[in-house]
Amino acid sequence: MTQYADALRVQSHEFMNKLHVILGMLHMKAYQQLENYVINTASTYQEEIGTLLRRVKSPEVAGFFIAKINRAQEAGIDLVIDEDSLLPETADAETTHVLISVLGNLIENAIEAIDGEEGHEITLSFHHNDNHLHCIVSDDGPGIDPIIGSRIFEQGFSTKGSGRGIGLALILSHLQKLGGSIDFDSEPGELTQFYVHIPYQAKS
Repeated sequence: MTQYADALRVQSHEFMNKLHVILGMLHMKAYQQLENYVINTASTYQEEIGTLLRRVKSPEVAGFFIAKINRAQEAGIDLVIDEDSLLPETADAETTHVLISVLGNLIENAIEAIDGEEGHEITLSFHHNDNHLHCIVSDDGPGIDPIIGSRIFEQGFSTKGSGRGIGLALILSHLQKLGGSIDFDSEPGELTQFYVHIPYQAKS
């Protein structure tokens, strides 16, 4: 539920920013510039939505990603979906809920790890085959200290102080209930990648 609330908050914030621009232009009677702004904004939005929907077939997950992309942009981070990715819609609502919770936590942790430094990128990739979904969440942030790397999935363990957020034990629990798994590798100062594997029956 927290993930959905955060998504709505970011969408509302993004909407209000655009509304303030429109109201400002109306106040200045800059009608031609306003028309151009609205046309360009709508065109960019439709292009982004079109690209996303070609790769993510689940409306719930696609809507969630739109909010997370905006959330990352607020922090000066590019959140991109690998162009070779394809995420089909699942036949099981519980799987959708778990996927959103898992990816939402991993994305939020990556944003927190980067900690306001602009110019960074978070990349998502998805591959579905043999009724399994394989996801990779990659970021070019500070990485995970090898000293604590072996403990990050322990219940009650928090890496908040070193730039990695909370929720990894919960992520592991959710995935294990569905027969899934999670692993990671990290190069401190260069790259962190989380690998998520989950049984995933595509909707016919």
